[in-house]
Amino acid sequence: MKTTLSQPFIINKLSINVKSALSRSGKIVFEANPAQKLYIVFDDHREAPAGFGVKASLTKKTYVIQRRVASSDRNVSEGRKPSSVLKVKVGNVFDFPNID
Repeated sequence: MKTTLSQPFIINKLSINVKSALSRSGKIVFEANPAQKLYIVFDDHREAPAGFGVKASLTKKTYVIQRRVASSDRNVSEGRKPSSVLKVKVGNVFDFPNID
């Protein structure tokens, strides 16, 4: 999911117990997450780096940057090269006093 991230939204709203989703009207709603599966919410602000988001897991919230990169393992003659996902941890949310 993509939304504009802010410090209050990250600290007060994101939790492993609830998962954010979009309603039919386009508003953010929070649904129960009984399996407590981790999820990532990406920042759609125009000044945010591409792929920047927050991963909500069981023990903490972490800033991440996720990018799809081309793989150089295959020859061009084999067809289109597959892409890989590169995910980098920027830091824990509580290590940064303010991102606004």
